[in-house]
Amino acid sequence: MHNKVIAYKEQVNVLKDIKPNFEESLLMVYIYMLGCELSMNPKVYKIEKEHSLWVYYEKACYVVESFFDEFGISAGLISNKYPLSVYGIINDNESASLVSYYDLSDSKVVLMKKNVSGKDFNEMTDICVKIEINDLFLLDSFYELLNDLDYRKSYIAVDRAKFSEYMFNNMDEEDKNTFYKYIKLDDPYEHESFIDSLSIEQRKELWIFFLKDKLSPIDFDYAFERYKDDTMYSLFEWELALRLALSDMDISIKYDDNNFKVIDKNNKRIYFDYSSENNAEKLFLKILFPVNTFK
Repeated sequence: MHNKVIAYKEQVNVLKDIKPNFEESLLMVYIYMLGCELSMNPKVYKIEKEHSLWVYYEKACYVVESFFDEFGISAGLISNKYPLSVYGIINDNESASLVSYYDLSDSKVVLMKKNVSGKDFNEMTDICVKIEINDLFLLDSFYELLNDLDYRKSYIAVDRAKFSEYMFNNMDEEDKNTFYKYIKLDDPYEHESFIDSLSIEQRKELWIFFLKDKLSPIDFDYAFERYKDDTMYSLFEWELALRLALSDMDISIKYDDNNFKVIDKNNKRIYFDYSSENNAEKLFLKILFPVNTFK
């Protein structure tokens, strides 16, 4: 919104074998690590008309030199495919930005500070990362992905349908047969499981998949194993997701004389079996009747 000029510029040499590659992975890790550094999950906004995402760390503050040291080279590599700049506020409420790009001809990353006054600055507050993504489908996919990132979790669950197969395939994946792709971002803490990285919305989608056709994605195997082993932190996230799925599908549950009926939107009863080997069904029944039936 402002015509900014260059207040500072430097070039950083990088190894010849470091080239822009797997920019999607770099972008995801960039946002995740920034959240870890700031101990903050950002708010993510989408401006579709500009083909841009804005990842906002409210009231966050960073020394620019340290920011360049930590994130400058990766930002330059990402910007080769997805132009990335960091906005914020400096002295006297002046708007400023940090820009990085990779010089393919000279194996250098160029780092710049920009503002209106042209005066150099050392600190920036209200950090906001702008990412430009021309493909609107990919813009929406990254919008969902970055909203699901949580610096307190060591994994991220990625919707396989939203990204090409080659994207993120340079990163550790837990199980290639699960509904979601679970990617390791950091060393897990004690008793943490990749299945814990599922958002409420993603759990809801798993429930819908089950309720439609009584099919149980492998993800439910891992979730039910966590329940059986008493390592599941809380069953409530699965319960809330189930409530949302039932609402979306217009399915109701009626309790009567220590039993229950599940009624679909056509007023037909859906039957479930306590002896089923289907782990989605077991978890479903566990939520309806919170007793140690399956332990």
